[in-house]
Amino acid sequence: GLDRLTLYSYGAENIVRAYAEKYGIRYVDLDSYSAGSFGDVSYMLYDGVLTLSTEGQNVVVSAKDQPWAAQRDTITKIEIGAGITAIEAEAFKDYPALTEVLVPDYLRSIGEGAFAVSAGNGATLTMTIPRRVEFLGAHLFDGRDRVEILGYYDSPAEQLQGDHIQVTLKRQYKLLL
Repeated sequence: GLDRLTLYSYGAENIVRAYAEKYGIRYVDLDSYSAGSFGDVSYMLYDGVLTLSTEGQNVVVSAKDQPWAAQRDTITKIEIGAGITAIEAEAFKDYPALTEVLVPDYLRSIGEGAFAVSAGNGATLTMTIPRRVEFLGAHLFDGRDRVEILGYYDSPAEQLQGDHIQVTLKRQYKLLL
């Protein structure tokens, strides 16, 4: 039905948007939508959600030359797709509105200060650190007012600490048949 339909148009005030709202159809304002690529990473930014993906393997997200950098103050959620295995130091530094980060299970490392901010704004950042992560850089969340982490015992997530960081750890179980 109409729940799988998306209408795309330019401008916040137009007949297409009014139609979408009237009939409960998802609407994308192309004035606030951007997409493209840098290096091996493709990105899409819409409505505060930055989605990163790649066709490659062992791809690193860098802090350099990010095409969406001018909009970093509006990004509330980052979704990092499969194939991306590392986030470089300061890759997402000073994204003050960021409240959620979703990372793939095969992420291996997150560099120093990757999600730090110069000044907190009272927002809570939530993130799950996958069990396969082998390295977490220092000062990962510096400046953030509150960080909620879900991680695993016997992983680098155990080492995260700070007055503003709450870590919940769970065990990994293997079922042998």
